[in-house]
Amino acid sequence: EDHFNLFGIQRLPSEQFATATAASENPATCTKSTKEHLPSSEPTKNPERKRVSFDPTVHVKFTLHINDMDDDEFLNAWYKKFEFRMIRLAANKTASRMANYEDIDEAAENESIRGLEHRTPEGSQQRKLQKMKTRICVFNEQDRQLLEGIHDVEALRLVSQRESQESIQAARKLGEMDEETARLIHQAQAGSSPDQ
Repeated sequence: EDHFNLFGIQRLPSEQFATATAASENPATCTKSTKEHLPSSEPTKNPERKRVSFDPTVHVKFTLHINDMDDDEFLNAWYKKFEFRMIRLAANKTASRMANYEDIDEAAENESIRGLEHRTPEGSQQRKLQKMKTRICVFNEQDRQLLEGIHDVEALRLVSQRESQESIQAARKLGEMDEETARLIHQAQAGSSPDQ
């Protein structure tokens, strides 16, 4: 509990804190100490470095430079303040309806729950508990390293990454769904375009 006061993290009510703490101390829900997985005497090395690759087929789409735009093109290129306000109002309205368990018509032009999942009581609770559980597991690893007199930032990163896997996979799945939706919209627009 001292960690949360130390870092200025707002503590959850005792019932929520107890749930997150119990989950973090349960070997089935919190990754066991990295001592079992990693050599503690020396920092870990990432065996597989991330790489960037490029598609051999390059598609280029030309667009106007800002200096070549007329006034209408310039004004239509970016959102205006009132458009941001309307987007925010629509998102707040949708989040309020979600919190009240009302049906949301995602086929409607101005209704989408993407990015608002944590605005429901259940979504907010789940997000808080997952963050709390991850923090506790990282704090436990920090304590282990402190007791053993080591400093291994890679081990801390791995603990955090392991505890975040569920969230990472959920985000990846949503991203893939968004990619497919964007692809279908692009195909529909390309098919209806008179010059194609």
